[in-house]
Amino acid sequence: GAPGASPVRIGSLVLVGPERRSTTCTLGLWCNVTFNGVGLGVGNRVAVIRSGSCAVSPIAASWGTPEKHEEIESTLLVSFGVVSAGVPARSYTICLGVDETS
Repeated sequence: GAPGASPVRIGSLVLVGPERRSTTCTLGLWCNVTFNGVGLGVGNRVAVIRSGSCAVSPIAASWGTPEKHEEIESTLLVSFGVVSAGVPARSYTICLGVDETS
């Protein structure tokens, strides 16, 4: 910038998305996962993957199809139903795609 120029505030930025968290589901039991964050909505896509990354070559876990989404303020509840397949003690990754239209 020019000598002696001061920065000027021109706006603000809100980062939309979920807060990072870890959770546990138990084989044979109902699995509900609650996400807190900003701009979450029922149009968000949620998947559980067993390998790869959320953006590159994800391989879905065999039990990871969400059955229900419910939005309450800045909280999104996703129900995966009863976990009937999977490997106990394995670490899975939860991926969430924010609906840019909501």
